[in-house]
Amino acid sequence: MKIKCSFVLFLCLFGINTVYGCLCYTISDFDEQIERSDLIFVGKVDTIFTNYYETNQFVFLIRIKKYYKSKYLSYFTSDAVYIPYTSSCSKTFQQDSTYLIYARDIGYFNTVHMCSRTNLVSDSSAKKDLSLLEKTFEAKIPETKITKNILKQIRDKTQVDSTNATLQASLDQLERDNSFLKRNNKISFLVILFMLIFMVFFLKFSSKKK
Repeated sequence: MKIKCSFVLFLCLFGINTVYGCLCYTISDFDEQIERSDLIFVGKVDTIFTNYYETNQFVFLIRIKKYYKSKYLSYFTSDAVYIPYTSSCSKTFQQDSTYLIYARDIGYFNTVHMCSRTNLVSDSSAKKDLSLLEKTFEAKIPETKITKNILKQIRDKTQVDSTNATLQASLDQLERDNSFLKRNNKISFLVILFMLIFMVFFLKFSSKKK
C-alpha cells in the first residue's frame, strides 16, 4: 500500500510536466550516458499497463535479459522492472520489443528519458553501444527469475481491468439509454395528456353547439 501511495504522490508531483512538450536537441554521448545512468540493461517489454492501479498512467513491465550496470549490486533480485510514463519527456516502449535501456533509479520504479540513448537493440546506434558496453562491463544475468505465478497475476489483473472498463462503459451507455427512455416517456405522457385535455374540451364544445 505504501508503494502504491508513493507512486501516486510521485505522479502528482511530476505529472504536471505532461502539459509541456519535450524536445531533444542533443542525445547524450556514450561516456556521459554511462555516468548519468543508474541502470543499463537489455530488456523486452512484457506488459503495458494503461491504467496502473487506477492512476491513469502508462507503466511498462520490462523483462531483463542481461544487465551491464546496476546502482546497487543486489538490485536485480528478479528479471523484471517497472518503468512509468510520467511526463512528455518519458520514453515510451512497444509491446514485445527488445531495447537497450539507460534508466535512472527512483526506488521501486525506474525512469527513462526520451533524450537518453535508449533504443531498440536492432537500431544501429544501440548495436554500437552494445559493442562498447561489452568491452566496458561484464554482462550479467539477473539472479532470480520472476515466477510464472506473478506474471499470471499481472496479466489477470490487466485482463480484469480491461473487462471492468468495458463493463463500466456498457453501464454508462445503459444509463444514458435509460435517461433517454425516461425523457421520451415523459414527453409521451405530456402529449397524451394534452390530447386527452383537447378531446375533453372538444367534446364539451361540440355538445354545447348541439
